[in-house]
Amino acid sequence: MVFSDMTQNNTNILHKNRDSKLRDITVFLSPANSPRKWVALGSVGYTNSGMNSSGLACAVNSGERCIDPPSVKGKKDTPVMLRAILESCDTAAQAVEKLKEIIKAGDYSHGDKGSIFLFTDTKEGYICETTAKTCSVQRYDNGFTVRANIWQNHGMYQMSRNTITGYLNSSARAYIAMSGLNKLIDTNKKIDMFGIFDLSRHYLMPKESPEKRSLCY
Repeated sequence: MVFSDMTQNNTNILHKNRDSKLRDITVFLSPANSPRKWVALGSVGYTNSGMNSSGLACAVNSGERCIDPPSVKGKKDTPVMLRAILESCDTAAQAVEKLKEIIKAGDYSHGDKGSIFLFTDTKEGYICETTAKTCSVQRYDNGFTVRANIWQNHGMYQMSRNTITGYLNSSARAYIAMSGLNKLIDTNKKIDMFGIFDLSRHYLMPKESPEKRSLCY
């Protein structure tokens, strides 16, 4: 998530890389009766990132194995939650409140892992890190911020039951993204989409990591 003070055209950018094996990546368009028009990317029927006609951009990512995991089947999974937010919200702040509403109602399922939701509009962005009962929210409006599959918001570390290897591998992937964005700033003074696209194709992990999956698998 990169904000206007760091971007070439002075707008906010939300980018989600695809780091898993190719699984029929699909473009989804809002149905005719949708309250807001939206476009999203996903696989096998799921919307994992998208943007609506109000200028709200959203993405969802897995978090860490956790206490109070959202493991009850039959509830909304994260792509369904994301679609509900795209259809009902105009701003990032509204998206946060909608997410809290879903979690408070207990209508959230994501196996043994919590989730990370990223919301950006033209003015600000939020990262929400969640378990079945917790939603920690961090607001941003300048610079850039990166998330891999680990939590960084206040109050979330004690919720994690991640392994050391899992934490370090996600940290290495986040470091690749952060250092790549810094390199773009050092080279061009600003960040643009071409640089982000190039960075998201990075497929090598640091030699210290046994994990082979990097930003691009």
